[in-house]
Amino acid sequence: LLIADNDVKKEIGLGNKKNIKENEGMLFIYSNKEVRYFWMKEMLFPLDIVWINDNKIIKIDKNLQPEGTVPEKRYSSSYPANYVLELNAGFCDANKINVGDNVRYFLSPIDNL
Repeated sequence: LLIADNDVKKEIGLGNKKNIKENEGMLFIYSNKEVRYFWMKEMLFPLDIVWINDNKIIKIDKNLQPEGTVPEKRYSSSYPANYVLELNAGFCDANKINVGDNVRYFLSPIDNL
């Protein structure tokens, strides 16, 4: 899981990445709850975006298509959210992830190998 926990990482997100692994994603972590807005700027592959408030999925936008350097569409959480998860398009359907589902996550530092 890739983590976007600062302004630079949040602005870049998965933009300009050629792809991510099948079961990989990027978690955006916010210290406050508010309506979040995302776009598909400089994306090279389609995504599912999962909007999360605390530990509950409040909205899912599926199969969002890349829009190049000047995106026209913006996507929002509709309700306050403090986490956003970007996944490969189709991941939510393939794994039966739905609005209202509870989310459990454990963030820990990677041990030095």
